[in-house]
Amino acid sequence: MNMPAISRAGSLTYNRSQLARLFLWLLTGSFGYCLLANVTTLISLSMKELGCSNSLMGVMLGSMPAAVNFIFNPWISTRSDRTRTAWGRRKPYLFIGMCLSAACILLLAWSPRLALRISGSAEEACHWQLGFLIVFSVGFQVCFLLIATTIYYLFVDVVPQAVLGRFMAFFNMCGSAVGIFFSFFLLKLSQSHMAWLYTGITAFFVVTMMILLLGVKEGEYAPVAPAVRERSPLEKARLYMRECFSIPFYFWIFFAMGVNGVSNICRSLFGLYFARDTLGLDLEVIGNINGFTSLLGFALAYPLGYLNDRFHPLRVFFWGGAAIVLVNLLSFFWISGLVTYAVSSVLLTVAYVVQLSAGLPLTAALFPHSKYGQFGSAQAIFCALMMILFNAAAGKLTDLFGSYRFLYAWDFVFTLLALAALGGCSSFGSNMEETIITWLRKAIRCNMQENPPPGHTLAEHREYLHEIVRLQLFFLHGYCREHPEETFRDVLEKRVDIYRKTDANPGPADPAECFFDREPWLSMREACEMLYRKHQDNREAFELEAFEVFRKSLDARCRRDWLDRSSLDGYQCGSLRHESALRENKVMFFHIANAVSPRSFLDDAEYLGGCFLRLLDIAVQQFGAERIATRSWLNSLPAWLAFFPAEYLNNRQPPNRDVRWYGSFWGQFINARGTFNSRYGQIMRRTGCFPYAPCYAECSIPAMRRHIVSVISTQGKHIK
Repeated sequence: MNMPAISRAGSLTYNRSQLARLFLWLLTGSFGYCLLANVTTLISLSMKELGCSNSLMGVMLGSMPAAVNFIFNPWISTRSDRTRTAWGRRKPYLFIGMCLSAACILLLAWSPRLALRISGSAEEACHWQLGFLIVFSVGFQVCFLLIATTIYYLFVDVVPQAVLGRFMAFFNMCGSAVGIFFSFFLLKLSQSHMAWLYTGITAFFVVTMMILLLGVKEGEYAPVAPAVRERSPLEKARLYMRECFSIPFYFWIFFAMGVNGVSNICRSLFGLYFARDTLGLDLEVIGNINGFTSLLGFALAYPLGYLNDRFHPLRVFFWGGAAIVLVNLLSFFWISGLVTYAVSSVLLTVAYVVQLSAGLPLTAALFPHSKYGQFGSAQAIFCALMMILFNAAAGKLTDLFGSYRFLYAWDFVFTLLALAALGGCSSFGSNMEETIITWLRKAIRCNMQENPPPGHTLAEHREYLHEIVRLQLFFLHGYCREHPEETFRDVLEKRVDIYRKTDANPGPADPAECFFDREPWLSMREACEMLYRKHQDNREAFELEAFEVFRKSLDARCRRDWLDRSSLDGYQCGSLRHESALRENKVMFFHIANAVSPRSFLDDAEYLGGCFLRLLDIAVQQFGAERIATRSWLNSLPAWLAFFPAEYLNNRQPPNRDVRWYGSFWGQFINARGTFNSRYGQIMRRTGCFPYAPCYAECSIPAMRRHIVSVISTQGKHIK
């Protein structure tokens, strides 16, 4: 396994041996996690032995856990995101889930003996046993959700991005290895040693999970923003629903994933009984077939990780789904005995493993990275709702059909529906990154309530980062020469924002906290300062060599920032955001961002006018404001000033020449598409000055409202 010499995940830094140990602890815990997940198969057998109907099994093993997931998953996900303890933010939930899940399984394991002790007859004991089974199985599903929800977030927090794909391949191999062991050696023990089988699995799970919890160290996280903590639960829920479910593009992703999950209901509930009761195969033969297919999945896991890197996971997911549709169609009519069942099982395993390998990479590629946990829980809600609706229906329809063979028809129909929701492979171009952006543009109308995708390619974003950092190094050299009284460190960290664009910054592009006194920033800062001392009289040489200090770190963070739209978080009025409180003299201060990239908001008078009218309404109705104000380089730009009354122009203060890292200075070097504004960059290199100096301006709300209405009505769509 080829590991990088030094790897970073947030504030954590690993060398090769430390990274290998991290993998060892995580994969050890993963073995126990995957084995405990197989307990649902044993619970299904226990329910069948007690004579439960297919409908009841569908409700208790499908609809009930899905309902629990629907209710608790968003709360657990967002709560763990905001938890700050000495043990980390994910491990406390894993520990609590481990203890409660183990207790439920142990109580379930020995509930038959407990039922015999408290009952007076065999019939009464059977009723008690069924009651215990239902209560403890549902309790297990609730408690296990704590683990299943947070363990993947722990992976993302502690495993470096550069090796996350390889780790997930190993994780899937763990799942396959556990499936092999369970099918070949454990499943047949359920006929005679069910209680001890439950107990042994639970003990193994507790031991391996404790190894993970004690061996893995979480990093340090930025404090939770006070504004987040101060929101009421209703406000948080409203914001959550609007961000996750109001955008059609994400709705169709949730729908496709939900339907795809529904397609597997009948197979998970009744696949074993189709082989045993319909085809007449005994459990040992079934276990051997399942073990072989798990072995096949194990062998395919790592190559499929490469396949997802070589091709886009959206295409891989579609290929796997298409294969599932085809094999299910053939299996419905073709399976007649052991040989045809075994062949079908192998083909379906290959198809499912292909699709499964693309699951996590697909959501990582399509969901906003800054809110991955939030959108992941939103998808879980959507999937849980669909499972609630369709689990009982699956059992009822199977009863009406009269044969477990119905599971192939069910899988065929819902997998086909999921593929239709994704649009079909023919709609995906050769460049998948470009295709996703195009698809997003078609799916999302970029209005003031929605965040559009990046309007530029990944390569263009990398070029922008390189050019803006080169320009800032050019500025830094000149500024240090002209202001020897300032330290190099202060200029680097307070007047340019290079730090925020490197992977030394563990947070979003505009983090709440900067860790200037930690590696790797310390080393980069020291190397850059040494180059300044060396090339104090050679600006070009300094820029060239200092850029190489930061290049690798910029490239490591590039993709995350390209997909990250958190810079638009909190923009209540499209491209405008008001502050949470008034300033002196009842002034509402607002901030500006281009929420319609790759278009410019300055080109659409109706759009920007609508943003301003909404801002004015909120300022007056919710805050009682009388004036609005902002400080920006745009206050020197004629196209922007055309949206304001004469009062605003007359109240402009002198330009601010005290350069800071803020967007009010450096934002002018980003064009509407989000790429580097080379024309402005050339002006700075030629003159040594910013093309537009930021300044403060304000005006009364009535004057602004009258002027905006006039602009919209007289100038129409375009202002040049």
